[in-house]
Amino acid sequence: MCLAIPEQITKIQNKIATLEYRIKNKQVEPRDGRNPPIRRAKIITGSYKPGDYVIVQAGLVIEKVPKKQVKMWKEFISNE
Repeated sequence: MCLAIPEQITKIQNKIATLEYRIKNKQVEPRDGRNPPIRRAKIITGSYKPGDYVIVQAGLVIEKVPKKQVKMWKEFISNE
């Protein structure tokens, strides 16, 4: 089973979202050495803007995540 953690959109260009992945108090090692690690995902459907948190699966933006749920995820991960 895979656990999808919300990522924040920092930029959108030509239906490609650039996402920033941050976990407070956790070490995340990006493959390319960028800190914080970023990745890109294709937007197939929906309306998104920079600052939105989303779930990404297989390089596709799947859904927007409500801020209340993002807060719960951050608390869960930082208490782990």
